[in-house]
Parts: sequence; structure tokens; C-alpha cells
Amino acid sequence: MFCIAKEAQDEIKAATPQVQVDEPEQEDDDDDGVLEERENLKTEEDYLKVDYEDEMRRLNKYLLAAQCHAIQKEQRRLKKQVQKTVKAENMRIHNIMEQERRQAIIKEMEKEAIRRQNCMELGKFQRQQIEEKREQKKREQEQEIQLLDTLKKQQEERYKVDTSFLLIQDALVYEKEKQQRLKQEEIKQNSDVCEK
Repeated sequence: MFCIAKEAQDEIKAATPQVQVDEPEQEDDDDDGVLEERENLKTEEDYLKVDYEDEMRRLNKYLLAAQCHAIQKEQRRLKKQVQKTVKAENMRIHNIMEQERRQAIIKEMEKEAIRRQNCMELGKFQRQQIEEKREQKKREQEQEIQLLDTLKKQQEERYKVDTSFLLIQDALVYEKEKQQRLKQEEIKQNSDVCEK
């Protein structure tokens, strides 16, 4: 930035007219030509000073414009650098957030997989329990049916025994009564014979 300013100053020095006024030789003060020449030289020197000042103002204006341009250029460079830095930082933050988001998704997927696995195992356990209860109930029903069949058979056997016993008892009673009738008839017949 300041290299431009130094170059502008060098240009000012190069463009500055080097006015060298030769000292007039000592002559008679009454010489009108010498006085006039001095006046002319002074007037020319004043013009040169005015031109020099105008040139200095013009060059200062150029110098100021060059400095402003250099400052603006540096500001634009700094602005681009800041924008680049901000963009890089935003990208870094975005990458970090994206990585954290992906890790959170992976963790959530792992949790969901574990939850599903637990649900499947729980469902399998529940189905197994239901099947075991069903089998146990079936066995109990079969045992109950077998028990009922056994009781029924026992009752039937008992009924058969009781019926047979009753039939035998009835037969014995009948035979006893028959024997008694026969005996009574025999006694009666004997009685009748004796009376004759």
C-alpha cells in the first residue's frame, strides 16, 4: 500500500522544476535593465512556484487517491480472507454437526434394533409360555378324562359285582324257600301217611 505512496512521492520530486536563479552580478543600481531583468526573473519564479504548488496539489490528490485505492484493495483482501475463514469455520461446524447427526441416527437405529430384538424375544417367550400352558391344560384334560374313565369303569365293575351279588343272594333266598316248601310238603305227606 505504502509502496504506491513512495512511488508517487518520487514522481513529485521528478516532476518538480528545479528553479535556479542566478545571482546577478553586482552592477550599478541605476541600471534600469538589470532591475527589469530582476523583476522578470522574480515574476517567472512566482509563476513557477504557483505551477509547482498546483502540481503538488495534483500529485497529492493522486497520492491520496492511490492511498485510498490501496486501502480499499487491502480491505477487500481482508474481507475475502475473513469470508474465506468464516466459510471454512462454517463448513467445519457443519461437518461436526453432520457427524453428530449421523452418530445420533446410528445410535437411534441401534436402540431400535435392540428394542425390536427384545420385543421379538419377549414375543417368543410369551408364545412359548402360552404353548406350554396349552400343553399343560391338554395334559390335565387328558388326565381328567382318564380319571373319569377309570372312575366310570370302577363304578361299572362295582355295579356288576353288586348286581351279581344280588342275583346270587336272590337265588339263595329262592333256593332256601324252595327247600323249605319241599320240606314242609314232605312233612305233610308223612303226616298224612301216619294218619292212614
